[in-house]
Amino acid sequence: MFIKVVIPVVGQGGYTYLPPDQGEVQPGWPVLVPLGKSQRVGVVWQLLAENDCSPEVTLRPILKVLAEQAILDDKQIVFLTWMARYYMHPLGSAAAVALPSHLLRYEKGRQVRLGPDISVEKLSTEDGQVVEILQQSRRGLAFATLLRRLGGGKGWASRLERLGKRGILSIEERWHFRESRLAVDEPSLGEPSPPLVLNREQAEVLQVLVAALRVGRYGGFLLEGVTGAGKTEIYLQASRQAVDLGRQVLILIPEIALTPQMAARFHARFPGLVALFHSGMQDSQRYQHWLRVKEGSARVVIGARSALFAPFVDLGLVVVDEEHDGSYKQSEGGIPYHGRDMAVVLSRQWQAVLVLGSATPSLESLHNVSMGKYHPLHLRHRATGAPLPQVMLVDLRQAVQAGEMTPNSLISPTLHRCMTEELANRRQILLYLDRRGYAPALLCGRCGLSMGCPHCSVSLTYHQTPPRLMCHYCGHVSGVPDYCPRCGQMGFTHFGPGTERLEKKVEELFPEHRVARLDRDVVAAGGKETMQAILAAFERGEVDILVGTRMIAKGHHFPGLSLVGVILAETGLFHPDFRGSERTFQAITQVAGRAGREGSGRVVVQSYDPGNHAITAALSQDGEAFVARELPERREVGYPPYARLAMVRFLHQDQNVGNQLQTYLRQQWSPGMRGHVLGPAPAHLFRLRGWYRWQVLLRQPLDGNLHGLVQQVVETIAKQEVSGLKLLVDMDPYDFLS
Repeated sequence: MFIKVVIPVVGQGGYTYLPPDQGEVQPGWPVLVPLGKSQRVGVVWQLLAENDCSPEVTLRPILKVLAEQAILDDKQIVFLTWMARYYMHPLGSAAAVALPSHLLRYEKGRQVRLGPDISVEKLSTEDGQVVEILQQSRRGLAFATLLRRLGGGKGWASRLERLGKRGILSIEERWHFRESRLAVDEPSLGEPSPPLVLNREQAEVLQVLVAALRVGRYGGFLLEGVTGAGKTEIYLQASRQAVDLGRQVLILIPEIALTPQMAARFHARFPGLVALFHSGMQDSQRYQHWLRVKEGSARVVIGARSALFAPFVDLGLVVVDEEHDGSYKQSEGGIPYHGRDMAVVLSRQWQAVLVLGSATPSLESLHNVSMGKYHPLHLRHRATGAPLPQVMLVDLRQAVQAGEMTPNSLISPTLHRCMTEELANRRQILLYLDRRGYAPALLCGRCGLSMGCPHCSVSLTYHQTPPRLMCHYCGHVSGVPDYCPRCGQMGFTHFGPGTERLEKKVEELFPEHRVARLDRDVVAAGGKETMQAILAAFERGEVDILVGTRMIAKGHHFPGLSLVGVILAETGLFHPDFRGSERTFQAITQVAGRAGREGSGRVVVQSYDPGNHAITAALSQDGEAFVARELPERREVGYPPYARLAMVRFLHQDQNVGNQLQTYLRQQWSPGMRGHVLGPAPAHLFRLRGWYRWQVLLRQPLDGNLHGLVQQVVETIAKQEVSGLKLLVDMDPYDFLS
């Protein structure tokens, strides 16, 4: 017998080993294996009847079975294998995202137990102290733990060694699981809160989902509902049906910022039955929740995309909230999977009901409805009966030409008037601007120099508190120069708006009111606790005006919020991305939907391009009009959802080496590949963290062999054996700008 073992590390694959000298192994068990000159923790992936390695490879045996229990079950292994093959990444990259790092923390140590020859009367006082401590632990203690309890010191270590030689102690070397001392959260208990009364639309949607749950087979549904339509209550009541049927539930949300509000509602409805999964959790918390899901005591799992890999026992309902959100796509490090798409695969595997929910569904999901892959469900009215907010458009071109404001102004007279009125009525305001910092760039007024990052081909963003220049890609920080390094001009121009600058302006205009800002800079400085504190304070009415980026634009329910201001509606249209219009429509629609959830609401949208179809459709909350305009354009140019894309990027720290490879590759494409292979060309962000980057965009019709084309391009690049080259494959790419 031969054994396939996967090392759960990004970039590692599967390796074939011989069985251990003693004992058996089963798929999913953690084992210690030799890898080169080191020893690594791996997971048994598959038992092989035949050796799949070439004859000249000398196989080595597994060194040790670390636990005779599976940390990945058969369904997870099948799921991760599918994911690795589809995204064309090593199995280790798939396993790495699935397992809490806590599970792989095995280390070599020595365990101390009482030996067979204990004669208390022969022991000194110090020796007796050792025996007394060990008598309190039936399984013994780690050598290091025992030393700590004894006060440490070399004297104690040598004493333990002597006691071992005398047979009073038994000291053995072994690999063991390294426990964390971090505190863990206990599940809350109590009586469940009662469900809310549904309106007619909600009741009809729930009836369809309950019927599907009772059938017990896969069924995919796209739940399209206006903002405030009560989708979360449907999720809650459908989850109750699934749990009552003895099945588990997975609720996916796009960002950590949405976790507290969603978790609070599910904790209240399912006390003691909820587990959380997201990257902001401590290792021990994640491990504890992982165990509760595996044991079946947790019936509802809530989290970001990594919650897909929880060890479910019997998954019956999968909900992907805000399914359109690009945050579901893994973009940095590891395997670039899409959480929504993998939720579809997971649902099919478990024969679970799948619900994709959104007020602004992705064009891919809408296309799947038209192809009969999903069943459409609609919520066309708000759950409370409140009307959608009144939307006002401010044409910034006319306002500037009329002298009502300057090009650098952030708040138009119309928005200022509306803010004054709402604050006078003690209502809350949200201002949305999808740019961080004080100014996106610092420009010299004489020569036009933009202060750039030394490691990336981007401008440094100016932050005022404290004064500094920062790269939002690699994290480089530098001081603010007094004069231009190129021409010597004193002083710089702050070019473009950012949330920090907007916050300062609001504080100047409304000094007597409480203002808060929420963006990645705030979260990076204060952690997730700061983010949750700001959101909670705004929800309680302790903040009058909240300024922020896209993280405040979706999924939140703020009862006292009556006015939303969109500072620059067209920000997302400036990027070279075919999804720019779709993202703009979704962002404006989503943030506008925060207003007037429990009363009247207003939205002021400021724009220099008010006639853009994405903006006009968002103003009228007319998704059908936007789709009717956007889909034919996608079909004409051959972009998703009418085609499939893949991105192959190659990186090198020497620009000349990359340029030579670029020239070579352009000569290698066969006539049949033209039109399907675009590039290579320099990436939009050509230099990132010191690496120069080129990309090849591959395109195939829906029934084409995209994976075969990617493999052909990858092999062509690999044949050149360029030293120091990094090669990255991204199936179904979402991010074309980094």
